[in-house]
Amino acid sequence: MKSRNLRIPVACVLALAFGTLALAGGPVKLRYKFKKGQNLKYGMVMDQAMEITTDAAPGFAQKIKMRMDVGMYQKVTAVEKAAAVLDVGFTKFDAIMEMGGNKMPIPGSEGFKKMRMSMRMTELGKMDEPKIINADELDQTVKQMAEQMKKSMSQNSLIFPENLIPVGGSWDMDTEIPANLPGAPNLKMKFKSKYKLLGFAKCKGGRCAKIQAKVTVSLHGKAESSGVPTQADMDGSGEGVNLFDVKRGIMVKSEAKMTIAGDVTATAQGQKVSSKIKMAIDLKMDLK
Repeated sequence: MKSRNLRIPVACVLALAFGTLALAGGPVKLRYKFKKGQNLKYGMVMDQAMEITTDAAPGFAQKIKMRMDVGMYQKVTAVEKAAAVLDVGFTKFDAIMEMGGNKMPIPGSEGFKKMRMSMRMTELGKMDEPKIINADELDQTVKQMAEQMKKSMSQNSLIFPENLIPVGGSWDMDTEIPANLPGAPNLKMKFKSKYKLLGFAKCKGGRCAKIQAKVTVSLHGKAESSGVPTQADMDGSGEGVNLFDVKRGIMVKSEAKMTIAGDVTATAQGQKVSSKIKMAIDLKMDLK
């Protein structure tokens, strides 16, 4: 997920290190905090690049790029014991795809600005699957995309451990996210994440815990679309960093990079066609 090479003098690196991460402290309890009416706004940019080659067309590579530039809000509508109900929506949703040198908007993406979801989130970060509040107001394309999105949202958040975490301490988390492949509604991508508290840094509004994430991902299974069975075998890894404001109990910044690659083999009329897929994802999210 995150990998950064800063080409600045060594003295500057040391100064930055002592000015931020050297803000040492004792073990910390990481918890999200909620206040009714609180309305957090985030900006998110995701770049995705994909390359597909197939033995049906030797020497040809299909390259696809996608950029999503999103503004979203997260409003606390009710506070429960150690949890809250959130109203989540979008103020901006620009999604562009580039293929063969041609750029085009992703169909249905504009409609996401109309969508509103409600979900319950605990102070540890565990989420129930979101519910679409205004499904009747959305067209069919947006509804289908929203169904895929909400299943991923509830299983893709940073979940904190129950115990206190010292600097250098770590915890593990395993999750599964729907792969959203045609003909395989139950096929899931498996994520194994290791989180580590690197230290503390000055951040927007206060003192933030700097949390490193290292992730491995795997997708292995069979699908069937239009009567054509398909076998998927893909693996990947990534790294990222999150800045979490401990006092306010809110996420301030996340950056992540991930690569996934593997084979997808389809069998039709007794013939196998194998495709190799490479994917790179770069994600940045900031509190506004």
